[in-house]
Amino acid sequence: MGWTLIVIALLALGGFALWRWAVAAGSAGTLDWIDARFPRDRDVELAARGNYGPAEAQRAEIWVPEGEAPAGGFPLAVFIHGGGWNSGAPEDYRFVARSLGERGIATALVGYRLVPEGRYPAMLEDSAAGLAWVRSRADEMNVDAGRTILIGHSAGAYNVLMLALDPQFLRAAGVPRDSVAGIVSLAGPADF
Repeated sequence: MGWTLIVIALLALGGFALWRWAVAAGSAGTLDWIDARFPRDRDVELAARGNYGPAEAQRAEIWVPEGEAPAGGFPLAVFIHGGGWNSGAPEDYRFVARSLGERGIATALVGYRLVPEGRYPAMLEDSAAGLAWVRSRADEMNVDAGRTILIGHSAGAYNVLMLALDPQFLRAAGVPRDSVAGIVSLAGPADF
């Protein structure tokens, strides 16, 4: 009976530690950590990482599927993270790049300035500038930036919707509007 209580106490302590880590890492970071432990039929590789502006949050990563690219290059998904415009980071969503890469889609994970530094419309300007940075590197990675799908989650979903609906942001960043082939809004606010 004594060993049983010790095992239960150790399991409870381990569960509590895991819960505390998950809360500290955030839900997307936790999901990414779990997802990274599963095998894939096709891996992705980090092809580029950098900053598109002077702020630390103005960064992006480009993940490309391993193997031969189709004629014209890999199609491109640009993913803008959520977090209520006050939290989140591109690297928390690498599970998106792994999932899309397994299906032959190159994926860029783009960050933006968060509040209080990034006040409206900074998040939209940054999302467009991040897209321009990704497009400027697409050819060297055999990625077809002319077939770009914008995907956003939560606050990032608002960002991609606004890039599609208000052409001033893409225009200011030098991104042709017709290079965006589609938008995917995941749980984003769409009516203010």
